[in-house]
Formats: sequence, C-alpha cells, structure tokens
Amino acid sequence: MSQNPYTPPETDVRVPDDGPPRPVRGVILAFVFDLVGTIIAVSIISIIYTVILANQGLSESEIEQILLSEDLSSMYGVITTLVGLGFSYYSGQICIRVSRGKTLSYAYVLAGINVIFGLMVAFSTTNVGVMLALTALSVGAVLLGAQHALKKNVGAA
Repeated sequence: MSQNPYTPPETDVRVPDDGPPRPVRGVILAFVFDLVGTIIAVSIISIIYTVILANQGLSESEIEQILLSEDLSSMYGVITTLVGLGFSYYSGQICIRVSRGKTLSYAYVLAGINVIFGLMVAFSTTNVGVMLALTALSVGAVLLGAQHALKKNVGAA
C-alpha cells in the first residue's frame, strides 16, 4: 500500500461564487409570490370562514356582508391583513435571495411596484384610505423581509 490510510482525503472545498445579480427575476418572482400567494390564501380563508358562519346559522346575505365589508377591525379583516403582510414579508426575502442582492435596492423596486399596484386597487374601491394604509404596511413588510434576508446573507458570509 502506497497511501497512508490515516491522511485526510484531498478534495476541492472552494465555495462557488454567488454569480451575477438577477434583479429582474428576483423582483418578478417576489411580486408574483406576494400577489398570487395572498389571493390564494385569502380565498381559502374566505371559504373556511364562510363554512364556519354558515354552520352558525347566518344567512347568505349576512355572510356576504361580512366578507365584503372593508372593516379591518373584524376577525376576518385582521386575519386576512396578517396573511397578506406575511406574504409581503416573505416576498421581500425572496426578492433578495433570488436576485442575489447585497443592498435593499431591489427590494425598493419591489416596494415601488407594490405601491403602484396598491394605488390601482385603492382607487377602485370605496375606502381609499384603508387601501392606502394597507399598501404602506405592505411596503414596510417587504422592506423588513428584505432587511432580514440581507442580515442572514451577511451572517453566512
């Protein structure tokens, strides 16, 4: 035997480079995740809440009135708002990770797109102030998620 069995194996342990940034992919995927994820999750919550309300004996018109109200202080409003903000938070993280961002610049672009979309929705509803407030909260959640993703990247480096 020519090799010593007690020597450690020789392997290439270099970590590959992160690669070039992908800002467009990161922003688009994050926005789609936020929008589609929120719509699907709120739809599922609405179905479950409708079944619960129907089992309690509420009529169809009462259930419709509850689901279509823009009252954020109701249980339904609080739950759907928190779910939407959760998706916005994770979309900020997705934006940074997929785009390989080193700063918040790509998250600012995503937040800007959220503002534009939020304004379009706000001016098509009856309660503009509530929608503008939700848009501002969404922007904050996106930037908070992106900031946490950046801290994880810095801590891992």
